[in-house]
Amino acid sequence: MMTRLILRLIPLSVAPLVVIFGLIRLQPARSALEELFADSANCAALCVLGLEPGVTTLGDLDAALRVHPWVADVRYNRAPATDSGLISWAWSGAQPAVIDARRQGLASIQDGVLAWVELPTTIAIGELWLLAPPSTTRASIAQIQGRRHAIVSGRHFDGALSAGVTVPCPVRSAMFWRAAIRMWVIVPEPPMPGEPTAQIDLPTWGGCP
Repeated sequence: MMTRLILRLIPLSVAPLVVIFGLIRLQPARSALEELFADSANCAALCVLGLEPGVTTLGDLDAALRVHPWVADVRYNRAPATDSGLISWAWSGAQPAVIDARRQGLASIQDGVLAWVELPTTIAIGELWLLAPPSTTRASIAQIQGRRHAIVSGRHFDGALSAGVTVPCPVRSAMFWRAAIRMWVIVPEPPMPGEPTAQIDLPTWGGCP
């Protein structure tokens, strides 16, 4: 029953992911997502660390981060605009195992209100796509440190989460689906008029988009 449910939800182009990851291996990733977004029951969209983009104010954000058990060493880099800037933090060691503690967390403040929260994770893009299929994705290429890379990002959870990976070219299927994602919890936005609502772009296997 669970196999049929997952295969019905994901795009046909990524159905082979069930073979790569298997249903049993998905349970830790499912539990990790539930832990990361446990606060969302009290929010209109997604919440993380007790923060809700578009709702949480600068003062509430600062107060929440400074007492959160996952967070350490909070820093605020102010922007020229009033009550705007970038807040960064290290991880305390008490954070979930799927947080990549080698990289800091980030939050953007615009005009005194939280715009987005960035989380580095060890969750594979294939795991996320199986558990929370994207509504749309975009693939592009970029030159990074003298080498071409494929960049793929998708929208999940009704547009409240953007998640993506950057992988070097040539792109191999197994390497891509196992790449660890970065997450951005954002303010959900309805699609623009004429914008595709179910567009799924993928890299060209063995090359770049």
